Order: sequence, then structure tokens, then C-alpha cells
Amino acid sequence: MSESIDQAIFTIDNQYDPQDIIIQLAERGINVRLQLDDRTLVLYDIGGDVALPVGLRQIQDVESLANNKKSLLLDAWRFRQSKEFLESKRHVPEADLDWDDPRITGVTNDIPEPDFELVESAFFVPALVAHTAPSTHTSERMINRVAVSIIIVDGPGDLELDENDQKKIVAEVQEGLDWLADQEPSAKLTWVTTVQYATVDIEPWQGSRWPVPNETFNREIRAAFQRPSDNRIFMFSGSNYIRMSANGNLDYGYPKAISDNWKGMPANFNLGIDAALWRESNDKLYLFKGDEYVRFSGIDQKMDIGYPKKIKDNWPGMPTSFQEGIDAALMRKHNGKIYFFKGDEYVRFSNVSQGIDSGYPRKIEEGWQVPSSFGKDITAALYRITNDKIYFFKKGRVNGGRYIRRPGGRGDIDEGYPKPIGLNKNEAERLWRDKAFAQLGLPVDDIKEYAQQLRASHNTDWAFIAIFTSHPITWFAYAGTPRTTMRYAPKSNNSFNRVFSHETGHIFGAPDEYANSGCICGALKGRFFRAPNDNCSNCSGTTVSCIMKNNSQAICEYTPKHLGWGAFMRSIDAALYRKSNNKVYLFSGDEYIRFSNVGGLRDDGFPTLIKNNWKGLPASFNEGIDAAFWRESNGKIYFFKGAQYVRITNPADGPDFGYPKPIADNWPGLPASFNEGIDAAFWRESNGKIYFFKGAQYVRITNPADGPDFGYPKPIADNWPGLPTSFTSGIDTALMRFDSHQIYFFKAGRYVRYSNVSNGIDPTYPRWINLNWMPFPRLLGGSVIELG
Repeated sequence: MSESIDQAIFTIDNQYDPQDIIIQLAERGINVRLQLDDRTLVLYDIGGDVALPVGLRQIQDVESLANNKKSLLLDAWRFRQSKEFLESKRHVPEADLDWDDPRITGVTNDIPEPDFELVESAFFVPALVAHTAPSTHTSERMINRVAVSIIIVDGPGDLELDENDQKKIVAEVQEGLDWLADQEPSAKLTWVTTVQYATVDIEPWQGSRWPVPNETFNREIRAAFQRPSDNRIFMFSGSNYIRMSANGNLDYGYPKAISDNWKGMPANFNLGIDAALWRESNDKLYLFKGDEYVRFSGIDQKMDIGYPKKIKDNWPGMPTSFQEGIDAALMRKHNGKIYFFKGDEYVRFSNVSQGIDSGYPRKIEEGWQVPSSFGKDITAALYRITNDKIYFFKKGRVNGGRYIRRPGGRGDIDEGYPKPIGLNKNEAERLWRDKAFAQLGLPVDDIKEYAQQLRASHNTDWAFIAIFTSHPITWFAYAGTPRTTMRYAPKSNNSFNRVFSHETGHIFGAPDEYANSGCICGALKGRFFRAPNDNCSNCSGTTVSCIMKNNSQAICEYTPKHLGWGAFMRSIDAALYRKSNNKVYLFSGDEYIRFSNVGGLRDDGFPTLIKNNWKGLPASFNEGIDAAFWRESNGKIYFFKGAQYVRITNPADGPDFGYPKPIADNWPGLPASFNEGIDAAFWRESNGKIYFFKGAQYVRITNPADGPDFGYPKPIADNWPGLPTSFTSGIDTALMRFDSHQIYFFKAGRYVRYSNVSNGIDPTYPRWINLNWMPFPRLLGGSVIELG
């Protein structure tokens, strides 16, 4: 090649193995960011002097390829290069707003939603695990190859998503994934994407707790009452209302428009009712809107003469805020009293002509013993005659309104409340998802099984499912390992890719950071690492923009660790086997991992911070230890950092007195370069000698006081047979295992093992650190042949 390429489509010829080609690309420093199918790759940032592998061809006529392959993934990639798409990403009206901002959600005072079934991390309040084995978890670290199954589910009529909609969905997914990969090149992310499509015809919201017919009612009940003459229940939302029988079934023909059925009301009342009250003392209905109200002597009759009237002129003693409008109203049969609710307060009338009762207004939360989330801004109240219960309703986010129930007289909130007005997340999703999965031949009852199938079939480290639908769901996007679900409409905003990046963050363990998520400052979050959620908006002090906090393409300092980035990304810095407890320690960056059984899982609670667990280390040693070893002759641990080292007899006591010390003053005879810092070190069991490595050389020490043994330093290449070329130029760390009597050398993302040095490295080595020790980026450092 002679010209650099920013990004381009390449195809792999049929006679070549795609995995071999991908490995060769990685060897040349080219990461496959996006894999459209087994043989179609999107490559980025290819230098003009890079020789591409044989069997890989750039596609010059992408349009022709698209026509031949009929690939939605390819169409989406092409669409991302269009002026329309690029322009949409330059103008994001909701940019930098927190995810709970009403200009995004359309709702104020949101109630944080609880986790729903089958999730380990649900949208907005993720419950994350401390450690899970790579073999059983589908998304522990955002590194290496990740299979993403895009499933698009639409419906008939208005719910149809045409080819253009589908293309836009996939383009937004690609854009969101691409941005994430850009944030940490060392993660070596490759997104292996597939697309499936299903059409499902269902009745929305069937099985709802209240027979809500559409999303408007499911989100908010604005007013409600029960008519004593026939026990029918009326509920209002927006400009419509519904009527249901005494047993809770929706009457035929509803919803109906308020304007068509409530005769004589002013136009503003027809647009929506604020509160409703059936007053037992005169058997009349009152409807409230703003600072006015109307009265009906019979629903089928016209509004009573002389109405509307001002609240302030006819309900004496009401506070000013109540006179300007009320949120909800209620007639309580047990005591015959009337209650009005506004904000976090309520008033009571025993006799309207005498004004509000003494001692009012009172706080809703205190007077009604409701959950704190219902102590403010309830949207409707209902006394239900047929079961002697009182209901309070609260507007939810998007389609997730909630309600509580309590006895009509005295008593606590009934057990199991709050509940959704309609369906919870899982119930709403499964109405259409189960049918779609069955249609596509996917496991209906075990989405995790499907994720594992994806992982195996595409040879990836991780896998998750991204479901996009036009069917109603209770929130526009949420994530529950191993999948995320998002609502798509043709007018979905220009932030769709950012929302998907945010959801993918949840898939890999990143928590929310905006206030209404209920995030807790300092709470430890993440899967591979456990890091504090200190960019949470509920922290005191200043927080910064971050994809997990707001609609911004930014990453704060805490999110990388939540995603599993940071330490253990580029190398193992140091390692030691501590014979006193028979455990192996691996160090990288500011973290370390401990193994009680190298062939098994890492110990629970690891990785963890060096500074919190190795008492008394100098600050410089808390990150980036260069080398470490345990010495049997004195039972002590040695840590090296730069030109200094420390010695530890008992970790609980910290470093021995007088440490750190200079390497140069205490390890006589070392070459000057070794005095400035050591790359790796170990104490060898078979001969009782110490080995220090620096660059392409190493020294051997029998007695530290005497300096290096005669003839040292020596080249690594000449004395450690069988090493790959990349290892002979320098190793990252060395480890002597006393349980297996084997020596390990680590370099970038691979390691070798010696059972007998004279025989060369053991067969099938080098191997990946990834999966054999921990999830780790596949960083190469030698020829492809060496991979074995």
C-alpha cells in the first residue's frame, strides 16, 4: 500500500481462514473494529507502509458489494458516510443534558425503576457482581471480540419499521460501538455484529393491572373517580378518558375524547383534567383544571349552570398554591371528608363552608404513610367503593406510571405496592419479545443461553443482544445483562447512538451517574474492577460530563475502570509466588490479582488496589511496580520501582525498616541500566539463584553481596531456548511457581512456560493471558507462527 486509509471495507477471499487474517492484521497493528460478517471487515487507520495479509482485498465498489450481499450491516455503514447522517451527529439538541433531564425524559421527579427479571444490571440501578469467571459471564470486560446480535422487532400498521428505519437503527448501533472502541484502543475491541428481523402482531398492554388501552394511560392517570350509581370507574389522561366496569374491565369503545362526551365544558378542560371528585354529600361530580372547576349533577347531563368557578372563591381557606391548581382530589367514605393534594402537601375539608380543617395543610408522606416517592406530585387519587380501597397514582418515566393501594380507613400501604399501572418492564417486553424469539428460532425462556450461543458461534470473548422495537415498552432504553432493549420511532432523536453507547456501558458493568438513577457516591461498581461511582451527581462537589451521566460523548475518570479498562490492559508488570501462603500475585498498574489456584478462578475480590492492601508502600509503588519476587532463603518479598526497591518480611507490618533503598547501593555490580530499573525478577527454585531482567539482557545472582555471577549480564536470546523473538528483546515479568516448579515469562498479551529450561518452552506456548489467567486484551508481540 502507498496511501494511508482512514476507514474502508475489505473482504476475505474464500480460500483463506478469516481468523488467520484477523490475527495477521492484529500483528500488523491493525485492529478490526467492525466485522459485518465472517468475511467482510471494516478497517481503520491503515498506514501507507503496511503490507496487508494475502487474501484480504479492499472493496472499491462498495455499492456493488451491497447490492450483491443485500447486507443491512453494509447498507448502514454506507449510510453513516452520508451527509444526512453526518449532519445529524453535528446537531444534537439534547447534547450534554443529564439523562434524567425532563427535556429528554419528558418527566419531572422521576421514580427510579427497580431491576426487572433476568438482569444482573438493569437500566438506571444496576446490581453488579464483584467477580464472575470469564467462562460463565458474557460481559465482564469491554475488551477483545464482542458479538452483538441486533434484533429488530416491529408490528403491523403504525408499528412497521421499513427498510430505511432498519438501516438507521443499525447505523446508530455501529456509531455507538465505534465511539466506545475509540475511547480505549488498547482494549482491542472488535464488534462482530449480526442482524435479525421479526414482525409481531399483538395487542399492546394486554394483562395490565388496570385496563389501560395505550401508552398515554400507562404512563399517567391524571384524574379518577368511581360513580356510586353503577360503580363504574372513570380515568382521565390527556384529552381522553376511559370507563371500566366495577370488576375492572374496560368498557367497549374506550378511550373516548373528553370533548365529545362531557357536554358544555370550556375548551381547556377538554384538553385534560387535573383532578376529579365525586362528592357524596350532594351526589355531584367535580372536575378541576388550573384555578377553576366545573360541576356535573349527572355525567350524561350538561355541565351545571354557572360553572366554571374559581377554586379560591368556593373552597375557603385553601393555600394560594392550591387555589392555583390541585394535583388530585379524594372523597373518603369512612369519614365523609374531602382531600385535596398539591405538591408534597394536602388539605382536608370536614365542612366546605367552614374552610379547611385546623392543622392543614400537612405533608402527604407523614399524613398518609406513603413511600417517599409518593410523598410528592401524585397525579390522581381514587376511592374505590367496591373494595373499600384508596389508590394514589404517580406519573412514570415514558410508559411506567405507578400506583399504591391502602385501606379505605386506617392502615398501612398494602403489601407489594407500588405496582405499575399497566405492565412492568419485563411483562411489557415479553408480550412481543417471546413471539419474536420463537419466530427467529431463538431460546424464548433463556436469553443468556442465546448469548452463550453467540459467543461460541462467533468465537468471541463476550456477547450481548441489542433489541430494538416499535412496540410499547415502559422506558425508552434499558439494559439487563446480557441484553439491552430500546424503543425506536422514525422520529427518534439524534442522540440514539449515544443512548446505545450508554446502554452498552451498562452491559459491561458501568453504573449510572445522574441524580434520579439513585446512584450513591462512593459505591463500588464494575465487574472486573470495583471502582467508586464518584462522578455520581449525588456526590457533593462538581461532577463532569460522562456518557453514563449525560448525553455527551465523554468518559469521566471512573468509567474506564467500571468498563474493565486501566490495569491489566497492556502488560503484567510484576508477579510473585509467595510460598508462605502458596498464592500467586500478578500486578498491573494500580491493581493486583491473587490466585489460590492458578488453574481455577482468581480469588474473590480481585483485582483490587495495591495501595489499599500493601501497607506502608511508598506512593510511587502504589502504581506500576516494575518487578517482584519472593526469596526462599529469607522468606522476604521484594518490590522494585524505578531505581528503588522495598523489602517486606510481613505484609501486615509494611516494608522493613529503612526501605525503600536504591538498587545501586544494595545490589552491587549491576550494570548501570539495571540500577535505573528492573523489568522482571524471580528466585529460581532449582538452583536458589536470583534473576534480574533488563531489556534484552539478564543477570544471575547467587549471593547479592557478591554481585552478579561471573559472565553476566547475558543475552536472553542465547540462554532461554525457544523464546519467541518478541520475548528475547525484553520481557514484562517473570514468575517462579513453587507448586508446579515451572517458570513463566510474560510479554504483552502472551506468556510462555518452562518446565525444563534446557528443553525450551513447553509445547503449545506462547499462549494468551486472556482466558488462561484472566480477561486480557489480545496484544501480539511476535510472528503469527508463534501463536501455536
